[in-house]
Amino acid sequence: MLGYGYGILNSLIVTLALLISFAILMLGQAQSNSRTHLDFIEMIYFSIVSFTTVGYGEITPIHETFALSITIAFLFLSVAWGAIVTAVIVKRLVR
Repeated sequence: MLGYGYGILNSLIVTLALLISFAILMLGQAQSNSRTHLDFIEMIYFSIVSFTTVGYGEITPIHETFALSITIAFLFLSVAWGAIVTAVIVKRLVR
């Protein structure tokens, strides 16, 4: 895990970095039911909802190639990262 060993703290840091990176990339690329321009806090919320694959649907990416491709890539990344974090936690519990 980035050369720092396996650890819950490192997993948390990488998870937060992924969420913030996705939120920054999606600024101006999403819309809600009531308005088109969302602020950074709403993008963090969208990142968390997308990362946990809940996908409530009140915030959606604008139907452009960039926004949709970033969201799809992030969804696949979240599934893979969830498996890695689960493996780290199970490894800690088994010890």
